[in-house]
Amino acid sequence: MSGRGAAGAIALWALFNALLAALLLGFRNNLVQMLSWVAAVATLLVIVVLALRSADPRARRLPEASAGALILAIAVTLLALGAGVGLWAALIGAGLAVIALVVLGREARE
Repeated sequence: MSGRGAAGAIALWALFNALLAALLLGFRNNLVQMLSWVAAVATLLVIVVLALRSADPRARRLPEASAGALILAIAVTLLALGAGVGLWAALIGAGLAVIALVVLGREARE
């Protein structure tokens, strides 16, 4: 959910925060707490206005699932494990990272 579709959910969240602030007014009289609730609701309302004014997202050219991203995640994991497991894991991770960057570069060009 993004853009105009998210505005309704964020507005509902702002409404719930405003109701919680009203409840807080009845039980506590701390000015800092009230100002923080007012600031939170005001921030959410600004986000709602920005979401309503946003344009529809343009069509994606990249696939939703990327094999390169998965390979890169495995490569980073092996690189991190290389510190404890041994140099062989780091070298395999470095090789996979190169392969992943090539795959991601090809996906970005298409």
